[in-house]
Amino acid sequence: RSHATNLLQFHPCPPFDSSAKLDAVRGGGTMESTSPHKRLSPEAEDSPSKRMRGEDQPEGLNLFQRVLRESGVTFDARGPLLTASGARVRYHLDRALQCNFAHSPDFLDGLDEYLKDPEQLKRSLLPIRAEGNVKNSTADSLVKILLGVMEIQPKLVELLFDKIPEYFEGEDENVRVSDSVPRLILNQLKWIEAILGDSNVTDRLLQLILCAPLYIKREAIGVLPEIVIDEQHDGVVETLKEVLDSDPQCTNAVLDALSNLVLEASLLEKVADKAMDLLRSASSADLPMVVRYLVQSTTPEMADRTIEALRQNLNFICEPRSSQPARGQQQGSTPEGEVLIIEALRSGLKFRKPLVTSLLNAIRKVDSAEAHCPFDVWSLLLVRSIGDQKRQNEVDKLIKQKVSRNLFAPGFLRDSIQHHTEALRPLFQQLCLVADGLLRANDCGLAAYGIEMYQVIFEVFPDDFSRQEILGYLTAHTGGGSDFEVDGALDVLGSLARVHRTALRPFVVYVKGVLDYLDNLKHHQIRKLFTILAALSIASGADDARKQGNARLDDEVHIHIRKLLSNPRVKYIQHGIIGAVSAVVALST
Repeated sequence: RSHATNLLQFHPCPPFDSSAKLDAVRGGGTMESTSPHKRLSPEAEDSPSKRMRGEDQPEGLNLFQRVLRESGVTFDARGPLLTASGARVRYHLDRALQCNFAHSPDFLDGLDEYLKDPEQLKRSLLPIRAEGNVKNSTADSLVKILLGVMEIQPKLVELLFDKIPEYFEGEDENVRVSDSVPRLILNQLKWIEAILGDSNVTDRLLQLILCAPLYIKREAIGVLPEIVIDEQHDGVVETLKEVLDSDPQCTNAVLDALSNLVLEASLLEKVADKAMDLLRSASSADLPMVVRYLVQSTTPEMADRTIEALRQNLNFICEPRSSQPARGQQQGSTPEGEVLIIEALRSGLKFRKPLVTSLLNAIRKVDSAEAHCPFDVWSLLLVRSIGDQKRQNEVDKLIKQKVSRNLFAPGFLRDSIQHHTEALRPLFQQLCLVADGLLRANDCGLAAYGIEMYQVIFEVFPDDFSRQEILGYLTAHTGGGSDFEVDGALDVLGSLARVHRTALRPFVVYVKGVLDYLDNLKHHQIRKLFTILAALSIASGADDARKQGNARLDDEVHIHIRKLLSNPRVKYIQHGIIGAVSAVVALST
């Protein structure tokens, strides 16, 4: 409470106006005694004491209704009505109950009687209506206003918590928040401005969490971070750990609450150990939250342990996880869960350099292909996507080292990204850039791995946009660079033309674009190009050719070959001959 409000307990009644004394002296009249024990006039009195005695009040109102009426809250058939601002109502209630502390029990008895009616209770928990031009800008309820009055807060909190068990049986989790009395009560406590120690809100919430139905338990757990103080963290953490053990369905709510608490190092380590244990048994719905908590709450001292736990337990080469797992059983992942896991890892690694350093060091130390897991590939792509140029170069160098030492086998790469299209879609560009760097490397082994990587990416991402991007990278490779790079790009196109001819056919225009670089290609490379073009162009008219009993070459390719053959320069005639022979071979097969 403000300093001015605190002063009210020392000045409960309006201060004496010294101007009246001065006016009397100037007017030449006699001045009456100005002692505080003698009032100036009955009409001048407007103190909380008079209002508490019920003077000038409508008949038939109890003390609770009278005090609220004078403070700025009236009642009608639709419930409470605000006739003054919420702050003014709270201020007048504070004054009234401080001036007449003995009447507080009567006020609470009237409030208890009023809230016994379920309809009145619900209306008191919803935003209070305002009369005329009075604005309830904060959308406070009557209960929220009363909770701000410190004289009655402890008893009111006790009264509200006693109401919650009455609704355990009559509601389910699908009911709207505005129709759920327990949720409305918890919402009032969640945004309360100040809490007296005597209110015991934290202890009452912990008791409620241990006995309430699931949906109320989750709501109560979500309220804890808003009201708990540092001295209560030990008890809160122990209770939440018990909830994790006894009710796995509360995993998300518990970890979310723990992530919003500022814990000491010892408590943080205990919670982190518990979260690492959950990696082995959490359901697909809870696993992203477990990962998010670990990567966001880890400290530099715990970074190595956290990375090791993630590498051991986030193994995605397995059957899909069930949404309701058996207790303690390792499960597979779902596409939705994998997307959330990737996002949790991205957000955690982005702002935690010690965790990134520990991750790269852990992957660098692995010296056998069998010890690597798909998490290594995923995390390297994530680090590359969020890092600066220096970090990207470090990741590229590490990947090339692993490929050169045969620690990242082509089959391992396929297993790491196959069947994970939705999860890896945000990392598609990084996959292409890694394949691009491998294919540009002046090394046969790295180039071969880049070829395999392009083929896998083309298969895993079947949408048109992704395949256009892949073909854009491949055509760029054919426009220059080393022979390794050009041969590798043409080998990828040739393999796709043989294995995925139907899928590649709609993008034949990209392959035809390579004809613009014909002058830069050697004879064996030109032969590969025309073999690809002939295979795709014949395939594009295969249905019509089957009906007519003969196959024909695509008009555009046919015209291009004839132009080369009719060119007076020997160089282009040679290109035309190579193209014609490749077309004849394709037509004959």
